[in-house]
Amino acid sequence: MSITRRHFTQQLALTPYLICGDDWLDLKGSQKPKKLRQGDSVGLISPSSAVFNDEPTDIAIEALENFGFTVKSSPFLRSRHGHLAGTDKERTLEINQMFEDPDIKAVVCLRGGSGATRLLEGIDYSNIKKNPKVFIGYSDITALQLAIYKKTGLTTFHGPVGLSSWDSFSRHYFAKLLFDNQLVEFKNPPKREDEWVQTKK
Repeated sequence: MSITRRHFTQQLALTPYLICGDDWLDLKGSQKPKKLRQGDSVGLISPSSAVFNDEPTDIAIEALENFGFTVKSSPFLRSRHGHLAGTDKERTLEINQMFEDPDIKAVVCLRGGSGATRLLEGIDYSNIKKNPKVFIGYSDITALQLAIYKKTGLTTFHGPVGLSSWDSFSRHYFAKLLFDNQLVEFKNPPKREDEWVQTKK
């Protein structure tokens, strides 16, 4: 069955990204991954655009290690094929391998960009359904999240990629949601310089 642009957009509007664990809203047919713990192994993949030097990738690995994770990089993480991070076959394979690996508790995408839609037909959705785990990313990764939810019911997470800045705001909500399993309300931190102060005459 082909997916029309209108149907794809409707699915985007309905996809529940921020649901995890027993304390969350239970949507009919949804499948929720287990919350994360320090010491868990996290798979780092690059299913979209390439990163053209090693330093940003190394920093992304360090950022995840600072959460207490053991990071397992895809063997194709630093591959390049034109503007993409490897061939379609390599980028599809790394997704399937990370979900098949029983030691991996979460799969984090290194970056977005473009190219994810080219992988949708090659993903092993039955494997993902049998091995639910946290899957996180944004931008181009949305295509993968929508397809995974549509085919398996697995709730995925619209959140930081490996190359994100991982500032205090991102770290706080990442931990609160995925470690503490808490329903959160996202609020921008107040800044004094943003406040309007009426001066006395």
